[in-house]
Amino acid sequence: MTYYADVEFLEDCDPKLIERNAAEYKRMRDLLDSLEPSVKRAQSVEWTSDARASYEERLKDVRGLVQGLMEGYEAAWKALLKYADAVEEARKSLRQGGDAQDRLSEVISREAMPITRTAQDAEPMRRWEDVRSTTGVLDWFAELGVDADAIRDDANRYYDQADEAFSAALRAERGPRAECVAALKRAKGLIPDFRTANKDAAALLFKVKALSFEKVEAADNPLTQLPGSTEGKGSLPMVGDEKVSPLLQDLRNNRKSMPEVDSMWLTDAFGSKEEWIAANKGAIKEAARAYGLPPDMMAGIAWIEVGGKPYVADGMTDWARSAAESGWSPLTPDYLPGPLAGDRDNTSYGPMAVQVRRAAEVLGYDPENLTEDQRDELTTSLKDPSQNMLISAKYMADLKAQSSFADVPPEEMTQAQYRELAARYNGGPHWEGGDAQGYADRFEQNREQAGQALR
Repeated sequence: MTYYADVEFLEDCDPKLIERNAAEYKRMRDLLDSLEPSVKRAQSVEWTSDARASYEERLKDVRGLVQGLMEGYEAAWKALLKYADAVEEARKSLRQGGDAQDRLSEVISREAMPITRTAQDAEPMRRWEDVRSTTGVLDWFAELGVDADAIRDDANRYYDQADEAFSAALRAERGPRAECVAALKRAKGLIPDFRTANKDAAALLFKVKALSFEKVEAADNPLTQLPGSTEGKGSLPMVGDEKVSPLLQDLRNNRKSMPEVDSMWLTDAFGSKEEWIAANKGAIKEAARAYGLPPDMMAGIAWIEVGGKPYVADGMTDWARSAAESGWSPLTPDYLPGPLAGDRDNTSYGPMAVQVRRAAEVLGYDPENLTEDQRDELTTSLKDPSQNMLISAKYMADLKAQSSFADVPPEEMTQAQYRELAARYNGGPHWEGGDAQGYADRFEQNREQAGQALR
């Protein structure tokens, strides 16, 4: 039997990031391969007959070092690519299992409502196991009035589907992961140990590299770095218990130089989205400039996010979720009614509707271990409409830095790149999924009108 908890880790596995690591190994392999012309050039250096033999011997050692490095990097590159494909297949099965699990939860809720916090925290497969098998007197009282037979056929079908899909996901990932780890170990073995390798050869390797290789080291050589790996982009220096992270302080410094965002626009009832963008065009342009984004990219996202609910509702949602997290509450946050349901740190604030968890990630905090002081600082920033907009812009800039068009200037971004960035903004690592693509559709539909409101 395989449960969601057994494969939940796949939610955080991003095949694209694995492929990016593979691409980095390939880049290093190709970079080393590009040294070959320089090694040949080094062979043509004139030496006395006595020195020539020693020099050629060292060049031979250099070739051996380079070849070992190339073979190791190539093996690592191919192993990671294979694992990325396996993770992609595993995540497909994970999504199928999740869909079956959701349907199982809906079926169970027709007859049984979890009463205890333990039952509410349990995943649907566990809940159905509990409902269909009474294990004692207290269990019997808890399930009094529940007609398990009325839902048994449907529940068993979805239970089996979820188990089958989760098992397939585990099988798809587990074997290739073991193969990948073994292949990476073999790859490491192919790479020469410079501590024990011929020191003269190692030194000569770096001299040969320096002879070249101005071309190899040139900033415009595509082998010197992967797209999006420019130093400083997307960096997230983590903080411990520090209340204000360096990134949050930097953002607050940027806030001092930007126009105030109009905080009186609470819902669409107070004006249209077009009017909101026009009223705040100075702030939108400044936020875009601060983080290297096209202003109409910011405006298009604002068109979707602004005006969803009154700001006061954010605080009410946070209070309800915080109360549900306490030990005395009979309900867990996920079982709160309607839009109140959800984790406390998934509460959204401000005109750009940024979640506390997202802000923590963007500003260098550990979202899994936020202190109350840190959470208060983040909430305070998110409630300030100007900082809220800057956090949204910083998040978009980080997403762009992770994409294949990271180094494309904002004024040269294509329509397809605009669309991808919008999907990434909504879906993160799941940006190719249906929900994120639907968000990108809405962005495209309104982007031109949002851009016109900035003029």
